[in-house]
Amino acid sequence: MASITAPGRLGDPEMSLATDPRVHPKVLEALKGYNLHELSYLTSDLGPGAPLDAIRTFVRNNEASLEELYSRLDYTLPGDPTSSTLVTRSETFIPGPDGNRLRLITYRPTQSRDTPLPAVIYFHGGGMIILSTDSPMHTSWAEALARSGLVVIAVDFRNALTPDGLTPFPAGLNDCAAAVRWVYQRREQLRISKIVLNAYGMPLEWRLRELPSLVECDGYLISCGTSALNAKLYDPSGEHARDPLAWPYWLWMKT
Repeated sequence: MASITAPGRLGDPEMSLATDPRVHPKVLEALKGYNLHELSYLTSDLGPGAPLDAIRTFVRNNEASLEELYSRLDYTLPGDPTSSTLVTRSETFIPGPDGNRLRLITYRPTQSRDTPLPAVIYFHGGGMIILSTDSPMHTSWAEALARSGLVVIAVDFRNALTPDGLTPFPAGLNDCAAAVRWVYQRREQLRISKIVLNAYGMPLEWRLRELPSLVECDGYLISCGTSALNAKLYDPSGEHARDPLAWPYWLWMKT
């Protein structure tokens, strides 16, 4: 009877994207261009029980590496029929929920400046822990949505990790809620016909499909251990460990 080798790092703990036979050659070629073909440089030997300052330093370095990577990516879409559509960008500061100033960045098709349009309130990726609202990955997405005929309002909510320290959960969530209320109350003034919330990320069914691959591909482009360090900054005390507003997993468990 033929033996079966488990896929990925389950079968070979030293395997990387460079040696995994499942990786398409053209995908591997693209990954090499960004030095992403070896085991992730975002991986650490630290555990969630490490000193908070050490975790914060590691995650901050991760953020800088990711932002540098995102700045080098090409976000143009060949053949995009909306590529010539002009977009007007503006910024507004509103009162935050904790005495902070909350920045909202609005993207609107320039030719529809006075026309009521559907709006997307956009919460960028980064787990509410890292990454900038002004990252080209996020701004290119917002601009693309605006070129399609939408008003996009990006919320510069407080990340758990800030240049000055930590603003853990629920600071970022409170900022997002305050932004939604502010926009809704002024929807006519902002020339908005309909509001849709968009959290940049993946729907639940995608995540369920990916979870098994996170085991066999741990350390490729993402590390499960690093996610645990991010979670430590998101909720340092662990007091929100089962709060469905902090961790939607607990909400899914109730439905």
